[in-house]
Amino acid sequence: MTSPVEQASSLYKEGRLAAAIDAATRAVKDSPSDLAARWLLAELLIVGGDLERADKQLDTLMSLDARAAVNVIPLRHLVRAETARREFFRSASLPDFLAEGPTKTMALRLESFVQLRAGDTARASELAEAAEDARPMLPGTIGDRPFSDLRDLDDVVAGVFEVLTHTGKYYWIPAERVELLEFTPPATPLDLVWRPVHMVVRDGFDAQVHMPAIYGVIEGTIDGGDDAAKLGRSTTWIGDPPAPVRGVGQRLFVLDGDHEIGVMELSTVTFKVG
Repeated sequence: MTSPVEQASSLYKEGRLAAAIDAATRAVKDSPSDLAARWLLAELLIVGGDLERADKQLDTLMSLDARAAVNVIPLRHLVRAETARREFFRSASLPDFLAEGPTKTMALRLESFVQLRAGDTARASELAEAAEDARPMLPGTIGDRPFSDLRDLDDVVAGVFEVLTHTGKYYWIPAERVELLEFTPPATPLDLVWRPVHMVVRDGFDAQVHMPAIYGVIEGTIDGGDDAAKLGRSTTWIGDPPAPVRGVGQRLFVLDGDHEIGVMELSTVTFKVG
């Protein structure tokens, strides 16, 4: 007979996230001291967006076995970083920036986002257009493929890279400052929502961070989508140009204005930083 943990893993692989969470919950109830079952439940809850419940599971893990702290503490910091990210999308609280503060493009994107949340799509559109006019081109290579420009297809975060750190911070990094992105191949469910990446930023940092693979949600306008969107297996769009367009599901970039590529397709990206 298939165990609840095996069932949860199978359901997750099938793309049935809600059912997988239910199965993992049963596994924990059946065997409260099963660390692997509780860890899987915490992972699936994070993927599903229930950060508070996931954090409680992580807290219980450490109380069951102090040795779990080596894995739990870094993950809890990422949960805190993601919580800060959600606060930005829910209430427009500012992300963290590099020491120089937000660039002109970032400031325009942020103000556009504030107006979008307030329902003034006309003003949001004007600011988004101004931000796009100010956005530097971003040439580089993906593997051996050269490109003259790379841009996030979501108008709120175009021209920046969202980053989560193991110190619990949520950053906006100016795309034109990034020299290198080296993505780690996904190995766990969490790698499909927070892609581990080695990022080198000119006059900034050289570190292992995480790039959110799933678009953030503006509370009151759109929800997080269905299981496929939460798992990064689909992307849909909210808004009609000239209004800012927002993504639901997996993050997508456009190369040279006409070729779409998902964040999960990226491996090594090298930028020509001027």
